[in-house]
Amino acid sequence: MNVLQVVPFAVDSPPNSGGQVRVTECAKAYHRWGHRVDRVTVLTKPPSVASRRDVSAGEGVSSALTLVVDWLSRQWRPHLGQPRGLGNFRQMWAFARGPRLAAALSRRLARSYAVLHCEHPWDFELARQLRAHEACTSAKLVYSSHNIEHELQQAVWRM
Repeated sequence: MNVLQVVPFAVDSPPNSGGQVRVTECAKAYHRWGHRVDRVTVLTKPPSVASRRDVSAGEGVSSALTLVVDWLSRQWRPHLGQPRGLGNFRQMWAFARGPRLAAALSRRLARSYAVLHCEHPWDFELARQLRAHEACTSAKLVYSSHNIEHELQQAVWRM
């Protein structure tokens, strides 16, 4: 089974934050269960040359892609003002505007996926739109914090 892990931040190797640890551990768990894991990192700004850490796949991950939300899509927002530091919400707003970004990503997918694993809810709309494309038509949507994280927490308590 192929799993596409959708992550709204770059993942260091080794991971250096709670979210990065969770993403890495989920990928390793899928891999242990015999599944192939590909990761797409969704960013609101292009990574700098010095921080292209999301390009490497990492442990348990077969391949990695980067999807950068374009400037025009990032600017749309359903409120007044100039919020700063809302990259995750900008992702959600960009995907809600239309299927263009999902279509661009689907053209880069090398295989079909049975599972679309989202790390955070702001990428749910991307996952829903990907299900309209041939590589993901029957894919199940898995939300990391609700569907899988409880097993990781149980493993910590058993240590």
